[in-house]
Amino acid sequence: MSLNKLFVEGKLDVEIYTKVFAGSLTIERGGSKNSLRPQAGNDRKVGIHAGYLRDRDFDFSPPKKMDVPTVDSPKAHQPWGWRLNRHEVENYLLDPKVIQAKFSIDEGIWQQHLCEAGRKIRWYQIARWVVGHARANLPPNYRLQTSPEDVDEMRLPQDLNEQPSLQWCRETIREYLTRVTGALNEETVEAQIEVLRNQFSDELPDDPLRVATWCSGKDLFAALSDAALQATKIPNAKSLCNILRDWVMVNSETFLGFIPELAALKQQISGASPLGASNG
Repeated sequence: MSLNKLFVEGKLDVEIYTKVFAGSLTIERGGSKNSLRPQAGNDRKVGIHAGYLRDRDFDFSPPKKMDVPTVDSPKAHQPWGWRLNRHEVENYLLDPKVIQAKFSIDEGIWQQHLCEAGRKIRWYQIARWVVGHARANLPPNYRLQTSPEDVDEMRLPQDLNEQPSLQWCRETIREYLTRVTGALNEETVEAQIEVLRNQFSDELPDDPLRVATWCSGKDLFAALSDAALQATKIPNAKSLCNILRDWVMVNSETFLGFIPELAALKQQISGASPLGASNG
């Protein structure tokens, strides 16, 4: 069954996906990535065939199969939520095939510019990944419940006296603190730094595909050298992003030909390919 509404995060996402996934599908800005699934879920409860597409960000490692859409929604007969395989939509705009099509810059030359940008931001990306890992392992604030989990709404615990009430209070806060401490303590952070140090080894900045996959697209735009910008004859990264957005909006089918992941996702959204999606 095809979707008729897709929630995405920001303005740039709406502009690009409205053209890339053109058809009877409405692309709607949903704001925070964590709010997309609940919004789509609420619509589905009232019979609207809604779904969502969120950035991968620093929350998940890239999947092994980069050309296959990654399902983010709960298991269902048909997927209705996905996350990008690359970091965010800006990563796709910087794809060497897109740059070559727009500016007639040789793919190999642009790959060198990407690798140079990756080297520049290598340690900053490691730091962002470590913080992202810590954040992903924190318990959500709603897990610090102000009532016992086994007490239903408009019900009370059997024993309302001082000792059992305060015992529940202390235990609940202690358990939550244990989870927070486990995610943020120095030993955990240092271990994750080593993991990311190995991931961002000296070989990664020499591999344009890994740079374009593991680094934030916005950060890569900001890290482009003067030589890279001069090659496009665009004065700054923001203008370059806007010009590439405009090119994709006009040449959406060509763009999909460069990005198998998004071409396959378009089929899944239309209901033409309900199976075969990766879970990351």
